[in-house]
Amino acid sequence: MRSCLWILAGLAGFVAFQRSSEAQALTRLESSYGSSASTALHASSDGQRIYVADGATVTILDAASTAVPMPTVAQVPVFAQISQLLLDPTEPQLYIAGGSHGLLKMHTAEAASCDPCTIGKQGGCHPVVVLDDDDPATTSAQDNEKFCLGLAVLGGQYLVATFGARDLNEVRIYALATLRAATSPISPLSIASIPPHPNSAFRGPAHALAVRASRAYVALGGQGLARVDFAIPTAPSVIQGPVFGPANNPFPGQTGDVRSVAIARGRLYATVDGLGMAEIWLGAPWSPNVAVNLIPMQDAAGFPHYPIRLSALEQGSEDFLLGVAVNSAPAMAADAAPFNSWGAVSYDVAPGNLPTTPAEGAQTGLIVMSGSQSSGVQVSSQVFIGTQEWQGLQLRAGPQAPWSYELHKGTVQVRDLGGSYAVIASRNIAVLRGKNPARVGFSEANPRLLLTTTDYYPNQGPFLATCTPGCIDAFATPPGGVSDFGVITNFDAQWIEPSIPGASWLLRGRKSGGWWLQLLQTNGICGGVLPSWYEWRVDTSPDSYGLTGRLGYFGHKNDAWDPDLLLATRTATRDGLVAYSRSRLAQVALQNPPPPTSIQGPALSCQTAPGSCEVWRLDTHPEFKGWNHGCSSFPCDAIREHFSARVLNLDCDTAQIFDPSSGSTKWIVATAAGYHSRDPQDPLLGLGSNPDGAFYTSAMLTVHDLSTVPISPSPLLRLYSSTKPGNATDVKIVTVASGTWVLASDYAGHLQCFDITGLGSGTGGVVTSSAIWTLPLNLYDGLHDNASEVEVDTFVESGTTRTLAYVACYRRGVEVLDLTNLPIITKVATLDTPGLAEGVKLRSFAGSKRLLVACRAGGVHIFAP
Repeated sequence: MRSCLWILAGLAGFVAFQRSSEAQALTRLESSYGSSASTALHASSDGQRIYVADGATVTILDAASTAVPMPTVAQVPVFAQISQLLLDPTEPQLYIAGGSHGLLKMHTAEAASCDPCTIGKQGGCHPVVVLDDDDPATTSAQDNEKFCLGLAVLGGQYLVATFGARDLNEVRIYALATLRAATSPISPLSIASIPPHPNSAFRGPAHALAVRASRAYVALGGQGLARVDFAIPTAPSVIQGPVFGPANNPFPGQTGDVRSVAIARGRLYATVDGLGMAEIWLGAPWSPNVAVNLIPMQDAAGFPHYPIRLSALEQGSEDFLLGVAVNSAPAMAADAAPFNSWGAVSYDVAPGNLPTTPAEGAQTGLIVMSGSQSSGVQVSSQVFIGTQEWQGLQLRAGPQAPWSYELHKGTVQVRDLGGSYAVIASRNIAVLRGKNPARVGFSEANPRLLLTTTDYYPNQGPFLATCTPGCIDAFATPPGGVSDFGVITNFDAQWIEPSIPGASWLLRGRKSGGWWLQLLQTNGICGGVLPSWYEWRVDTSPDSYGLTGRLGYFGHKNDAWDPDLLLATRTATRDGLVAYSRSRLAQVALQNPPPPTSIQGPALSCQTAPGSCEVWRLDTHPEFKGWNHGCSSFPCDAIREHFSARVLNLDCDTAQIFDPSSGSTKWIVATAAGYHSRDPQDPLLGLGSNPDGAFYTSAMLTVHDLSTVPISPSPLLRLYSSTKPGNATDVKIVTVASGTWVLASDYAGHLQCFDITGLGSGTGGVVTSSAIWTLPLNLYDGLHDNASEVEVDTFVESGTTRTLAYVACYRRGVEVLDLTNLPIITKVATLDTPGLAEGVKLRSFAGSKRLLVACRAGGVHIFAP
């Protein structure tokens, strides 16, 4: 069954930007391939269908089938950051908690004649409507919206939804009859505002809610629980509940994090991260001091369980089941980017931007508890599933026995809980095609081939093959594809192979050091025929300290300066920029073809020598000059660990600029070298002189003069951010009216802009940022977002030359900034994306530009003027 590039222009509220008739900013969502990491699921009451939030789509699975994996009925585009799905109790509607995209609905009625390439369009088989987007028209610097995370049906007449922010949470109530008829955004009947809890210094959004009668009980993360009374739906009231803590987790002083709630037989159950599960008798008066029975949860080794998902199933007149999904690390760590959409990444690339690294120990698993109205609950059975993170859990009554519907790391499982409630073998397993695109581009040889890199699902899908406008023909790994790809490899290292029609070369990073040189042949990609793929391992030369295991991340080519030279960056080494001969790489590879039964050829040696593939290497971390390294003094493993974690070289850019000192132009290369990573106080790395030591943890770039090649480019400038800490992840060199600037995206939430118009004359070789765009703190947790990649577009509009920057900013989406009048930076728009916007690329189609966005956990999206 084909998947589709779905046209989503009819959906409202995606882009907070009003375009003039001449505007060329690429802010209109044109199409989207949203199948990616799974985040939520909901099973129909009859067990016939399972709806799975599969990135920016809702995948409908045929759960009645005995086939393994379950057949896919449809994949419906839903451009939203989905956290919960909920079926209407009587009508064919699926309500969607869409994160910063608000509340949406999808029609679920199925038609046998539905063309897969029309699914999800307005008037198509499963049309999608935005019901309530928090503030889509806000364009100020503080336009980070509240997150719609939780849904519940109240009394069969109303839908209640949480809209969460770190310091102000809301519960909104809607009439179901109004929602069913809505074809555009509507206003809620009322909004109940929940202020910060007076007994907790920790903040967080409203994650989930459970309802009974006219009351909603809300899980508020570190702020515990609250109750909202809707006896009069248009005049709700709020009563604060208990907070829990301090929690048994690695975060000092953190209160217990409440992420999930359920009601069974007059009791409220809540997962309390690091402490266990809270049980509250709802017949008692509700207050912050209401009596709580805290049920500890830990494994046999004493590691605490971290419950994250909760589902209750009432049986007969008194009994019930409770399913508790537990993770091996706290919820704050489970949020962590880059593998989940709700958290951030710290400047030094530690997941989650957490105050300390979580100490994992306990396994993840499902704990099934049985109970009755008179006795509460007790553990009935439990099963552990290794390291699979939980994204969804639901208990349903089956024909003979209860079932649990589970979602973890892109896998849907249906377990028969049996008459004794013991978990036995899975009934059916559907492995969704988990794809986590980190970078995106197109084949140089065939523009119908859309390329993506993946992370976290390394065996799933390095390319999309398109055959007709708007329709995807394939998304697959080539036969025998290798999984050892770089975490965030780019596609700039690509060039045509003139001797083979429809073929191009790619240089891609390997996590264990070196590179993969890959030959991609794209003839005949329509009709279900996938491109052919061959590859060779390219061994790099040693780094300056003789340490092994260097990582290759990005590639960059520059045809204007030297058509044969290819520049590539390596992390975990001072020698962070390597130049290769493209023609020599191709020649050596073609002379060593793969065996007839394999796609992989022999390893290619590219050591520096006359006639070799490697031309030269550059030192991109001058702070280590004078460092007295020696494995005789310190363990090499310890030194390698320091370098692997700290010494980053992530991208490069070249440009021809004017040199006022000579009155002529020269070529330069700028390398995004992460950050000044030598701590003067470190017992391993702090020995000896430390150039620019005052800039430790500042985002760092190095600039070299290419006019001195072929010997080796000479150092020209060292660029450091004016703010600390920071981490330069991507770099572009631009020329505007005010001069020449180096731009760097920054993992600490900035776009750093360095004025190098005078090439650093009189600065002693050091330049600090002259202009900085700083992202506002995210309303989810009050942390910064991460700027990971930047693209620059210069064009003439109304007779004026304009320069726009498109900055991929993880949770925030893509920031569109006007750099025409640097050092003045003006915001143009924010493109809110369903997941973590990590990669951006500008491409032209039939003379019209497009912006491609690779969105972790959200798919690939294309924006047009």
